[in-house]
Amino acid sequence: MIGVPVARILGIEIRVQLAWILPLALVGVLAYDQIHTVSPDLEAATAWGLGAAVAAAFFLSSLVHDLVHAVVARSRGIPVQSIAISFFGGATPLDPTAPNPRDDLAIAASGPLASLAIAGACGVLAGVTAGLGGDLALLAVPLAALLV
Repeated sequence: MIGVPVARILGIEIRVQLAWILPLALVGVLAYDQIHTVSPDLEAATAWGLGAAVAAAFFLSSLVHDLVHAVVARSRGIPVQSIAISFFGGATPLDPTAPNPRDDLAIAASGPLASLAIAGACGVLAGVTAGLGGDLALLAVPLAALLV
């Protein structure tokens, strides 16, 4: 299978394709730019650290999306041993299909539903932080928008 094994979660081997380096670097740079624009007095190392944290959160949201597909597939009786996370979508070896269309629909819908839940959580976090005001709100809202 393509990708580098990085973890095992719930007995499912997680493999990541190296092509993730480019989009994660782009997200990190965009986050740094947002942070530097909002808080130009913030130390560069702190701004880069926050940019890296946003890039990691971006990757984790993709991981959760693909992992939820795999967990739902397993719950429907489809053996999933590993997933390969690529920037253009995850995959399981040979992408086994469910025995009936209802299970296929549940598996297909589970990932986007997980992504919507993550987007909602980011939106709530940004809203709560915006309500608090101050520099944290100025940083949190545009960074959360990068993740949504």
